[in-house]
This record gives sequence, C-alpha cells and structure tokens, in this order.
Amino acid sequence: MADTVKPSPVKPNPLIELLITLVIPSLILMKLSGPAGTPAFNEELGRLTLLSYPMIALPSMLILMAVLFYLTRTIRELAELKLAEALKH
Repeated sequence: MADTVKPSPVKPNPLIELLITLVIPSLILMKLSGPAGTPAFNEELGRLTLLSYPMIALPSMLILMAVLFYLTRTIRELAELKLAEALKH
C-alpha cells in the first residue's frame, strides 16, 4: 500500500495553552481589588469572564478551521475528487 496518510500538521503548542489557561487569568485575578460579594468585585469578575471567552474561542476556532482545511485537502488528494463531488457521494 503505497498511499499513506500524512500526520496532521496542526499540533497544539503547550506554551500558548499554558498562557491561555493559567497565566492570563491569574494576572487578571490579581487585579481583583474588592472583597468577595461587593459590586466592585462582581464587576471585575464579569470583566474577567468577558475577556476569557475570546481567549478560549479564538484559538479553538483557528484550530478547527485548520483541521477542516487539512481534512478537505486530504480528501481531495486521496480520492482525487473535488470537495463537492466527494460530499455528493
């Protein structure tokens, strides 16, 4: 069997993952100045939550786009079909 599937070029970077999950939120949490339960604390915690969603969603979306691109390219190369033809069958 001469045709082999190439490994995926998308590899998660542990340093970026560490920054997203640990370092950036801890830096923001260090700035929480109000005592727990106060309106100031709740506003700062809301800001942290607002900032955390793009930090999680954007890298995930970029990785998903790269995986889908790789998948469609591999289907096109292995099946020797255009994407529309491959999805049609």
